[in-house]
This record gives sequence, C-alpha cells and structure tokens, in this order.
Amino acid sequence: MIEYSGPADRFRPKRVIAYSEMRTQEAAAGQSAQGEQVPPSRRHPGLSGDQLATACARALDCALPDFEAMNSGARYDWMSQFQNDYNTQGWFNNVLGVIHAFGDVGLITPGSWYSTADASTLQAIEGGYDAFTKRPSVPGMNPGASKWSDFFAFRQAHPGDVGGAQRLWGAAEYQSVHSASSLADASGLTRPAGVQTFINAGDAYRNALQSQNTDALRQNGAWVQAKEHCLGSAACAILGPAASRVWPGFSDQQLLDTTSESFAYTNARDLLQFLQGNDYH
Repeated sequence: MIEYSGPADRFRPKRVIAYSEMRTQEAAAGQSAQGEQVPPSRRHPGLSGDQLATACARALDCALPDFEAMNSGARYDWMSQFQNDYNTQGWFNNVLGVIHAFGDVGLITPGSWYSTADASTLQAIEGGYDAFTKRPSVPGMNPGASKWSDFFAFRQAHPGDVGGAQRLWGAAEYQSVHSASSLADASGLTRPAGVQTFINAGDAYRNALQSQNTDALRQNGAWVQAKEHCLGSAACAILGPAASRVWPGFSDQQLLDTTSESFAYTNARDLLQFLQGNDYH
C-alpha cells in the first residue's frame, strides 16, 4: 500500500511498504552463474483475474508473464487501479480504451501476438513508474520504461505543462509499443493480418503528440476511413490521405487529449474490426 504526503506529491509516494529488498535480490537473480539472462518468471503465480490485477497494481513488481496471464478485463482493471493508486489524472484513459477494444474484438488470448505485445507495453508503464520512484527494476523490462520515467518526472516537476507532457507521453508510448512488437516477433509468434497497419495508425497519434501537430494524424484518419468505407474500390484512390481532414468536430487539443477513453476505444475498435474482416495488411 502507498501513502501520499499531499497534493504537491501527486506522483511520488511518501512511503512504499516492503518489496524493495525482495525485488533487489530477485533482480540480481536475473542472471545465471554463467552470466546468461534467465527468462523472467511470474511474481504472483497463484493469482489470476482481478486478484492478479490488484496485486500487480499495488506491488508494481509484475513480470511480463504476469501481464500475459491477465485477460483483457484484468488488464483493464490493472490500468484503472494504477491510475487510481498513483493519481495519474486520467493520462492513461486512452490506453483503457484500446484495451477495451482489444477485448471486444477478441485479441487478448494467451500466447498470441497481440496479447504478448500488449502485455509488454503495459509492463513498460509499470517499469517507468518503478524507475521514477527509484524501485528496483523487474528483469526483462521493456526499454520504453525509461521514457515513461521521464514522463512521470516531468509531470511532477511541471504539472501545468500539458504540451510538454504530451510530447513525452508520445515518445514513451512509441518506444514501448515498438519494443513490445519486436519482442512478440522475436518470440516466434505469428503476426496477425493488419497488425502493421494498426501500429502505423497508432504511430500517427503518437507522433502527433510528440510534434504537437495533428495534420498527419488527420490525414491518416482520412485514409483509414476511406479504406473502411470503400473497401478497396476505385473510390479509395479519390478518398486518399489528402482528400479531407477527418474529425472536423474535434479541435487539435481534443485529438491530442490522452484522457479520452471513448475516442480511443471507438477508433481502435473500428479499425481492428475492419482489419480482421478484410485480411488487410
């Protein structure tokens, strides 16, 4: 459990109970006597579902296999509890939306490419907060964790600088997603049809956050919507990226808002359903 000393310490806990000595020993045990890396094992092997999500959110010590053992509902609960416990002020609501979409489309199945990549992406957030609060790192951590640590530190130092925090958020999520994708590929898992298109669409958002410019994001959205509605017909050549600016009812500020769960859910779900239904690469 965690105590906070007041509003000025929104992100940094005043006291973390236990785990530190155990985590230091386990991190040191992450190598064999010959210096070879040992694959991480589950930290909470007896737990599943909501209990596993709660344990991981409270301890912040879960290895990749712990996240991989969670179904989409448990992952959603973990992200929700993480936000509540560490007062992130909704900065990961869009992640909740994507997890929700993954669950509705049926992509989070143990041992699948999407499940492994998503588990690693979530673990990077955990690792970033661990680094920010000076806790020992869990072996096998996603490299994106260091950038999430930068994000948390910036938010504490500059709570009113939304644009600066969005730049760091985009950089951290970009690194985390691409590292997670490489991990899933290296694990020998088969990439589902359309996964690169989904990653590219996400990159348009992540890059928009980093640049604070939504032009490319809107163009990508126009291309995606054209593909979804005309399904590869000749009209797609006309409805290309430069055809129009999509989401006319949304300001740039709204498009860059990471706290909108519904917007992230709707766009992720629609694109995933289209990619699944059309075997589009």
